[in-house]
Formats: sequence, structure tokens, C-alpha cells
Amino acid sequence: MRCIHRKGWHFRYRNNIFFHGGAILDGGHTFGKNGEKNTFLPSSASRAGPAPVLYHRSMPREWQVVLAIPELHKGAHDQQEVNIFQEYCPVSIKDVRTLCHLLLMVILPAIETRSFSSLCEGINRIQSTGFKKVEIDIRGDSIKTLMEQLKDAGAPCVGMSSFGPTLYALARNNQQAEEIRDNVLGLGYPMRECIITRFNNHGAEVKLLDG
Repeated sequence: MRCIHRKGWHFRYRNNIFFHGGAILDGGHTFGKNGEKNTFLPSSASRAGPAPVLYHRSMPREWQVVLAIPELHKGAHDQQEVNIFQEYCPVSIKDVRTLCHLLLMVILPAIETRSFSSLCEGINRIQSTGFKKVEIDIRGDSIKTLMEQLKDAGAPCVGMSSFGPTLYALARNNQQAEEIRDNVLGLGYPMRECIITRFNNHGAEVKLLDG
């Protein structure tokens, strides 16, 4: 769920995802002269420790995710990513408040009550809010057009992971996921891959193979 909105897809956060899976909301870092962070950097370029986990829940197993990876250049990373953070942060307090409202009043309650439609509403609205809007704007019209095409293909909500180009769409069940995937592949847009997956609620597993 971290890909819903980016404040730092980073190694330390991924530890929580890696070991536990599910939906996780963290509390961020203290900021300022004596804080854990004193400049706006992607967490991959920061030495701040793991942010405190405020929320962790399993996702419904019947909900599926369609991952569409178009033939577009890799998203911002390394120094380019640092430069973007320096240019566009901090986001406006208005966007921060909007994002907090969407997370705490729409998305998390939707997970708790298993309201698929409310979760999709929150995901769609976040794409035009704060730093996620910046990430999508940087990708330009090609990714925006493709996101709309995914909705036209039957996806009830579409989001972009980090700086892209990977897009994700949620489906209520496997039948809907297959319909979305088939419709996306039928668009004729060059795709590296378009797959169906589901939320992992238990974290990574290691299997030892005989021989």
C-alpha cells in the first residue's frame, strides 16, 4: 500500500513491508534543526531511521491488483530524485491536510470496513494531491493518458507507483482483474508486462529447495 502515496519508498520502510506485508501507514520523521531530518530528501538518500508504524492491517484476499508496466523510461532515481525533492518540497499545508483527510477518513476506514469502493475513491483522489501529483506531472501526458485508458478499460481506481512508470489498478475479484488485464492488453499500448497479483499479508517467505 505504500505505493498509494510517496513520502519515501526506502529500504527501512520496506523492512516493515518485507517482513509483515499488508497495509502500513507510518508516522514520518521529525523535521528541523534537531529533528531526524533537516532537509527535504528522498529516504533513499537520508540516514534517518525507520519511521514509527501507526497502522498495520491485512488486506482482503479476494481483492486483486493489476500491475501494468508500460514501455516508458524508468522513473526518477538517484541524484535526479534528490533534485526533484529539493525543488518541489515542502508541499503546501493545504495538500498535507487533504492527504491526511484522505488517509485517515477515507482509506483506512475503507480497509477496516472492507469497503472496496471507498478505498478506490481515496486512491483516485490521491493521484491529484501533493507530491503524488508532482510525480505524475513529471511523467507527462503519456502516463496521464494511460491512466485514463486503464479506467476506460474497467479499472475502478488507478494509481502510479512512486515515479512510475508502473501503474496499478484494484479489482474486487479475480474475474474483474482478468477483464481489466485483457482490456489493457487490448489497448495496443506497448507493455513490458501486465500481470495480476494480490496483497501479501504475511511478508516474505524463504523456501529451501532439496538438492
